[in-house]
Amino acid sequence: MPLLDTIRETLEMRRARALADAEQFDEALQILAELGSEAAEAVRVSVRDDAVRYWVLAAERTAERQEAGKTRARLDRARRYAGEGHPVLRALERRLRRKALRDTRPEHYAPLLDITLSAPPDPAWKALASRKLCAAVEASWGCTLDTGAIARADRLALRAARDLVADRYPNGLLPKGGLPEGFVRGALCIALGRPDHAVLPLLEADDREPLVAFELARVAQALGHPDVAVLALEGFAARAGGHHRVHRLHSGVFLAQMCVATGRSLQALELYEDLPIALLGGRPALLFTRLLLDHGRHDDAVALLVDLRAKQPELDGLLPLLSEVGLA
Repeated sequence: MPLLDTIRETLEMRRARALADAEQFDEALQILAELGSEAAEAVRVSVRDDAVRYWVLAAERTAERQEAGKTRARLDRARRYAGEGHPVLRALERRLRRKALRDTRPEHYAPLLDITLSAPPDPAWKALASRKLCAAVEASWGCTLDTGAIARADRLALRAARDLVADRYPNGLLPKGGLPEGFVRGALCIALGRPDHAVLPLLEADDREPLVAFELARVAQALGHPDVAVLALEGFAARAGGHHRVHRLHSGVFLAQMCVATGRSLQALELYEDLPIALLGGRPALLFTRLLLDHGRHDDAVALLVDLRAKQPELDGLLPLLSEVGLA
């Protein structure tokens, strides 16, 4: 670049920086847009960052004064400069969403609002993931599916994903008007194995819908809150007219497991007794047997174990129980 052009560009960058320092961000960016060098681009990035931080701080102040309209306007200004997102802006948006949910959602969901986003994710969360659903949504959206893509998805993208998500649930439990956007976002986060990212969109959906309560229970269990999962599953059963099989997981068995995890063994036993025995193959049946033995119902436990030994003799965990009752 000729010397005079270099000098002119340097002066223009200084002028843009001075305008940004005076909080005249649009004027600064307009000057920088006319410059094509890497140095000018670096200044432009810096100015946009300053603008986002300025308007985020302004939004925080109005939020503290509970001036909702002004807060929304300042957040919109911050988003103008943030492009595809900015960590400071995202952090404030999460805090404001959490505060709104604390004020509007049942108190028993409060522990989920204290969850911080985990990096890296807990390896145990992989059990929630659905590669099939993720692959189908990636094919539909034409991009790699991650939590950022889910958060940025517009209504058109979410509408395209809604039917793919709905295919995983029993028709009788689907809302008549279709799955809400918050639920779709939350379900996709779960399919990625990220229940921590699913909390806010699911809580922003209407938990009077049975499937919202069911997925909140799965999220609560994964995040270490079986007590919240119990209440969510009880809400699911009340709204769904009883227990159902969802994702190859029977909600009654799930609730019984969460009751055991929270020390409510008698409630868990009563739940198991109301379920068809055919549903209790494998590990749920072993837990049912343990509950029967712990509550002094030896004969009922023996009968269940004899049936299990005939149908699943290699079941892991069966032999110790058979030995305990004298069948091995």
